[in-house]
Amino acid sequence: MRGVIQIVGYLAGILVVGALLLDEGQVVTLLTEEDGREYETHLWIADLDGRLYIRANRPESEWWAHIQADPDVGLRWGDGIGEEVEFYTARRVSDAPLRNRVGSVLARKYGFADRVRSALTDDDQSIVMELVPAEPLSGSGAERNHEESAH
Repeated sequence: MRGVIQIVGYLAGILVVGALLLDEGQVVTLLTEEDGREYETHLWIADLDGRLYIRANRPESEWWAHIQADPDVGLRWGDGIGEEVEFYTARRVSDAPLRNRVGSVLARKYGFADRVRSALTDDDQSIVMELVPAEPLSGSGAERNHEESAH
């Protein structure tokens, strides 16, 4: 039995490393704030019917806690620090059919990497958020320093 568990562990590790090495799809940087501290999180994003959605795969995700504390977020497209920031308010999506549609868009967009993610997380526990366009907050912007946060 112990040997089977080790083999399963090795296979899961190989899948995770493989998924991380694949460049499948676009990654955006989500800018959040909590208790006066700023954070950056790299995420996948879905565009569905002209609206933007993000998903926390685990309810205990640190960046999800930041959004619960303050739903006003920034989004930076591209990988450069000098990129322009767009501002949004994150709103949790509770509608099951819409959550499923967002999941389907992410699955198509991110392919193998999303299949690996799905094998390692419970989709029923994931949290889908719509990013609703908002005006920039006073003092917010790409020029501020951000701390790296794991998602």
